[in-house]
Amino acid sequence: MRSGALLQEARLRAGLTQYELAERTGRDRAVIARWEQEVVSPSLETLERRLEQLVKAVEGDIARGRRHRG
Repeated sequence: MRSGALLQEARLRAGLTQYELAERTGRDRAVIARWEQEVVSPSLETLERRLEQLVKAVEGDIARGRRHRG
């Protein structure tokens, strides 16, 4: 699976919009869209950090009782 597809799948499973992921990771929504569409690719280090942030966000939401799609 491509990195853009992996990022998009993880975001959708977390029940987040591109705007929400951008806000939580300190990036612009357009950057998230370009990564998902593979117009540009983040470095492996950047992708790893963003996915870690996504996991932490989901864990926090679960702890607060927010349901996730997926």
